[in-house]
Amino acid sequence: DDYPGGHSFTKLDEKSLHSFLRRYPRGKLWTFDQDGCISSSEDDVLKPLQRTNTRMQSKRKRARIDAEALILLKHFPGVRQILFVPLWDSSRSRWLSANFTWSTEPTRILTKQSELLFLTAFGNSVMAECSRLDTETADQKKGDFIGSISHELRSPLHGILASAEF
Repeated sequence: DDYPGGHSFTKLDEKSLHSFLRRYPRGKLWTFDQDGCISSSEDDVLKPLQRTNTRMQSKRKRARIDAEALILLKHFPGVRQILFVPLWDSSRSRWLSANFTWSTEPTRILTKQSELLFLTAFGNSVMAECSRLDTETADQKKGDFIGSISHELRSPLHGILASAEF
């Protein structure tokens, strides 16, 4: 749907979505400044064991981060924060979908400690309910199948038993 004003949000292509699902299976929060550049976050701070990275690896990582930022800004113009939360379907052992929550407010309103955790828990609840509904539907189909088979087999069995008595 069109966003009020000059902004319009476009659908993310499947290849990009798969890339985000593969890279961020636990979710991710991006924060952009007014120029569209990614603001520094606690994720980008190098841990002591990661300081042994070569310059080439650092350049590739920076290029990947910049490419992700371009993709996000293309699909969510005017965004200041984007929260990505994937939905895992445990019954099929695959990703089902993903949730993008965004804000165009200049102040930081989305945080990892509250919104990311809340949306992850909410997504798990949604997936548990979907799994319960799938199980309920499968049980109903199984009951219908057994009911129709028993009815279909009952008439021939009565005929066989009747002819055996003759």
